[in-house]
Amino acid sequence: MKLYKSVFLVLVIVILSCKKDKEKKNETSSQLKSTITTKKSKQADKECKVIISGIFNHDDSFELLYTDSATEHFSYDNYLGRGFKGKEEVQELIFDLKGIYPEKIRIDVGSSKKQRQITFKEILINYDGEKLKINSTNFSDYFLPNQFIYRKGDSLEFALEAKEINGKEVYDPYFVSTPLLIKELLDL
Repeated sequence: MKLYKSVFLVLVIVILSCKKDKEKKNETSSQLKSTITTKKSKQADKECKVIISGIFNHDDSFELLYTDSATEHFSYDNYLGRGFKGKEEVQELIFDLKGIYPEKIRIDVGSSKKQRQITFKEILINYDGEKLKINSTNFSDYFLPNQFIYRKGDSLEFALEAKEINGKEVYDPYFVSTPLLIKELLDL
């Protein structure tokens, strides 16, 4: 009989200690969720826009892909697209990220193979009033073109080309942020 009482007492102690451990884990989890929610709601109040000014001669669309962590890979889960009519005068494409603060960005500059040349005037990144202006003097410090894009001299005029890869014509011109742009975005 004493053995049963001892076993029962040990079981009660184990059950009670597990319950306290579970309550402590739930409390810690709730605190963490509260911190994350507070951080996200504070960011939602922030304004983040990327404004691309330039001359784009053919009807097309540009895409802005972004990550909110410099170590993540780009995904079409995090992108904005902007269609436009081709013009031979400067126009602005505005990407409003509505509270999302990107640490890394990629600009896809053409889905139409007719778009063989683009000229940027300026790219402005505005995060809650803090601005980073990118122009012809500092463009190559902040963005790298991929194999489908060639810069024409020191201007912000770029030629876009299709390439044959594995026997197929491929056209996928885009610019990716450099480590310096990632640092600047973190410092804004």
